[in-house]
Amino acid sequence: MRKVLCFLFIFNLLLVHAQVTTVEATGFGMTEGQAKNDALRNAVEQGVGVKIFSQTEVQNFVALKDVLVSETIGLVTSYQVLSSVNKGKNQGWEVKVRAEVSKEISSQWAKMKIILQQKGNPSVMFCIKETLDGQELPQPTGEYQLMNKFKNLGFKIVDRQYVQEAKELQKQLYTLDQNPEGIIAVASKQGADLLVVGFLEGAFVQYMQMYGDIQQIIHNYIFRTKIIRTDTGEVIGSITEKYNTNRSSMLFSRETAGRAGFADIIGEKYIQPMMVDMLKVWIKDVQEGAEMELIISNVEFRMRKKILETLENLPDLITWVRVNHYRNKRLELRIKSKLNSEELAEKMEQIPGLRLEVAELQKNRLELNYVGQ
Repeated sequence: MRKVLCFLFIFNLLLVHAQVTTVEATGFGMTEGQAKNDALRNAVEQGVGVKIFSQTEVQNFVALKDVLVSETIGLVTSYQVLSSVNKGKNQGWEVKVRAEVSKEISSQWAKMKIILQQKGNPSVMFCIKETLDGQELPQPTGEYQLMNKFKNLGFKIVDRQYVQEAKELQKQLYTLDQNPEGIIAVASKQGADLLVVGFLEGAFVQYMQMYGDIQQIIHNYIFRTKIIRTDTGEVIGSITEKYNTNRSSMLFSRETAGRAGFADIIGEKYIQPMMVDMLKVWIKDVQEGAEMELIISNVEFRMRKKILETLENLPDLITWVRVNHYRNKRLELRIKSKLNSEELAEKMEQIPGLRLEVAELQKNRLELNYVGQ
């Protein structure tokens, strides 16, 4: 009996050990806490990242990988801080840890890839106003660099330059507050799930003498943008970043150096937060369902409660429901469903004990008539 118990004890130890991997990783941050969290994120990626991210996946799913790694610090089962060093004024901290990382992350990454396969990457329309020294550029450079970068990462791109309605609304696109509903409707009509609208402004700063007649041409840039869902109008992310460029007068004039600087917006520092915001929403949509408007007409007040109870008990159709209004026998709801509006419409007409007929169907809006039990 003792031999059996001893064997089971050793087996459990080996099993636990097999489910974790021990790594040492270093992180950096402006505070000690930020540096420690960076070290733990690096430990997660180092511990099992090589095994679950092929080179192709790193290229195609770079934003999703960032989301995954950032949200899996909880998979560090234990850790020890080996060193913590304050690098000095304005230099931040460097923290080194030894961590045990759960190999469960492999299965989580597999789930993430399935999500992308189910949903597909979102389609995006960009509208970035670019100005150099206060003058708008006739041909956008940064916007096209962003479009190409996102396209190479697997996103579907809707080019507004080929959309006549978008051309007519170009000024409003730049100043979103003037006509938000019209702008978002145009983007949605063209199949864009997300609208990225904002400004990229460049300004000459100075010439810096290098040697002889050679000078460095210095420009500063500021990038401000909002990421908007076209189905709900919700702002899911906003980014403000600054950067500067130095280019040699041997190769560039002041103007060409300024124009060339717009292409630098595709640096990972600037686009990574955008992709993370987009994909977090996409993952949530697949897991919980996309939000849409559901209206049921001809509903007597006494039937309102029964209809709501029925809908709340159909998790395969509706994952979340909220009442907006009830007036003039119209029950107006906001719901989340893993089905699109057309698929949901077909299923709604088949609910036992609840006779509903489709009256109107749009991308994220479904209207039904209640015709009895």
